[in-house]
Amino acid sequence: MIISICLLSRGNISQGLNILEKLFLSIKNDESKRKLSVYPKIKNHLISLYNLLSMIAWRDENNKEKFLMLTQKALNLDENNYDCHARMALYEYRNGNILTSRKHVKRCRRINPRHPCTLFDQAFFYILDKKYDSAANSYKKLEQGNVDGLMAFEVALFLEEEYKKNSKEIGFLFAAGFVNSQFVGHKEIGLKQLKQFCKLAKDKTEYKDFYNKATAIIDDYKRKAKEIRN
Repeated sequence: MIISICLLSRGNISQGLNILEKLFLSIKNDESKRKLSVYPKIKNHLISLYNLLSMIAWRDENNKEKFLMLTQKALNLDENNYDCHARMALYEYRNGNILTSRKHVKRCRRINPRHPCTLFDQAFFYILDKKYDSAANSYKKLEQGNVDGLMAFEVALFLEEEYKKNSKEIGFLFAAGFVNSQFVGHKEIGLKQLKQFCKLAKDKTEYKDFYNKATAIIDDYKRKAKEIRN
């Protein structure tokens, strides 16, 4: 294990991973060794490595086959690995496998229902299903927790892309404006999107929860801006 860690720390990732995998299998296949305290530690190290490398394969290398292979390896060790299911939900959606994407989101809800990624994904599918009151409730829960700025930035970009593809669904416009204004720090961009949404949704009662939230954010911004000027 020490050798593999040294190799990994020096950038010899494939060699270090190979040694770690062989060590894990040698312990896994020996019932007496599985009782060793080091066994779960090696397992957790492998899962973390698979997750990291699968993310690199997807984002930096654009290697889908490698991404899927590493993700599956992680899931073989931990079928309830949250990060794997969260990434697979997005991967499957972008590849047109909506039903499979929903299944991964459902699994994320079972594993960690309060995780920001779960709530973002949940809200997205609620909008897709035109369950706007449920989506609004998910966004309300997000305001009560801590949302990573980088995650929110990526979510906002994704929502903007979805709105460009389907401009008839103005729920995506609200969602992008909400995320940009509340979590990303792109206040001006978010407010512009929310104002545009309000113009389009003014007489559409199905969006009343979104509309009320959008106007509340806009009014709050105006009030704070007035206080600063005075």
